Amino acid sequence: MQPENAEQEPRADEALMRAYGRGDAYAFEELYARHKTATYRYFLRHSGGNAATADELHQDLWLKVIGARERYE
Repeated sequence: MQPENAEQEPRADEALMRAYGRGDAYAFEELYARHKTATYRYFLRHSGGNAATADELHQDLWLKVIGARERYE
């Protein structure tokens, strides 16, 4: 279920991280959806096309985002 403001202008990444830090799980979903393809392609390109390495790096990135949730300023 999307929050009431889901039809408004897209929120900036910084606003999404602040909202996620306050416990808004939808903010993380929006941030992930916005960047998942580009970040995966980046890792795939920089790993020489090695999908396993790209998958691992991509997962590590998002785990770090999750871990930074409470510390983000």
